[in-house]
Amino acid sequence: MKNCKANFRNELGEKWIFEFDYDKKYSCITGDDVDYNKFPVYDGIALDLVLSNQESDWLKKAWKEATKEIDNILYLEKDTEFIVNKKYCELTISYCPICLKQKQEYEIHHCIAAFDGGTDDYFNLLRICSTCHAIITRGSVEDRIPMLFSAIFHQMMYFGIKVMPTEARKKGRHKGRNFLEIFPSSRKVVDYFYELSSDEQKVCDDKLKSIGKYCYQYFRDMAHGIWPWKDFQETMEKYIQNRSS
Repeated sequence: MKNCKANFRNELGEKWIFEFDYDKKYSCITGDDVDYNKFPVYDGIALDLVLSNQESDWLKKAWKEATKEIDNILYLEKDTEFIVNKKYCELTISYCPICLKQKQEYEIHHCIAAFDGGTDDYFNLLRICSTCHAIITRGSVEDRIPMLFSAIFHQMMYFGIKVMPTEARKKGRHKGRNFLEIFPSSRKVVDYFYELSSDEQKVCDDKLKSIGKYCYQYFRDMAHGIWPWKDFQETMEKYIQNRSS
């Protein structure tokens, strides 16, 4: 299938180009306003770009047109679905949610490690292949971090705020303070969330799930080599320094 391209010129005369690659199953947006750098697009959203309503509407329409004949775009057309068991989550038919390959050997992965505040609850436990688990555990940083984040955001996509550790876990194996110290922005999100009314929390949680869906696909594709590690390296270096201190 030929790749899909769509062009748009806004009211200021700035040109945007959307492209969907049917072989690699990824899409991006670029244009003269961003010096033709490429930004990831998932579900018609370019999370790192501030677009006008007109530009956003065009992008969503272009995405919808490009993916209208693609089934299960979330899992790259694999014949699989997400299921929740009593003790852990998994994809059906022995697919790994990280590499999206069918494997014979699997392990149960704590998406947020126990010593960082991750619990043994089903929403934090994901069945992934032994290869991906080994890389997350002791692989090189440019391979490990994208897979680690892919797993975390995969669960956030389905469970939202529930995945995030809180200060309430102060002692023992699952104390949440570690994760919140490593990722200060997460602390702000958690603190903000629990100050909201129940109705506001529902809206916020839905937003977190949407962000989780976008970031799962982004980090998964980074692990697959679609998006370069160097684009995220500076942020990750701060994470690595905090993680090792």
